[in-house]
Amino acid sequence: MEMIYKIEEGKYRHYIGSGILLDKDILLTAAHCLYIKEYGPIFDLKFYPGRHGNLSEDIFSLKRFFIPKEWQLNQDEDHDLGLVVLEGECKAKGYANLSILSDDELIKLLVRISGYPGDKRDNNDLPYMYTMHGPIVTVKKNKFYYHIDTSGGQSGSGVLIEGDFQKSINSCIGVHVTGCAEEGNGAIRINKEKSLSIEEWLKHK
Repeated sequence: MEMIYKIEEGKYRHYIGSGILLDKDILLTAAHCLYIKEYGPIFDLKFYPGRHGNLSEDIFSLKRFFIPKEWQLNQDEDHDLGLVVLEGECKAKGYANLSILSDDELIKLLVRISGYPGDKRDNNDLPYMYTMHGPIVTVKKNKFYYHIDTSGGQSGSGVLIEGDFQKSINSCIGVHVTGCAEEGNGAIRINKEKSLSIEEWLKHK
């Protein structure tokens, strides 16, 4: 994702981020990719599905987005989750399914993150998708943490169950949102509360 924020008239700031498709026009990502307290809501967004340097089959624009009020009002890190409705329909081979797992199912589970780290660019300064996997090491009510290297630009990446890639199923159990030296890099956990919020947003897409 390329996110564009309006600083003042005629001046804009550009960031890169990541997301995961839940449907042909539905993108799950981090709330901090869509709303920054300093600038307010995102001004514009360009989504390049499966971008590899300058190669991307299509480019999609923002139709609307949803974030929790807890993030908009207080930047509550337990609610750093957002949903984007795209203009047009992506021609993806498949979409991610949301899965709610228990604490016991999550701990030590091998997971995979695919996204666009800001420090990995080609000779033309264009981003590439990178994928890494590792175990979940800490589980909390709204977040979990893992031993996987990440950097800025990967925020919004879906956290997928590594074992599902043998079955061609993408089960998304979280959204990568943070780097933490003490607990490890971490994600917003797809729990019942987050799943209900997503369902409610989809009713108004």
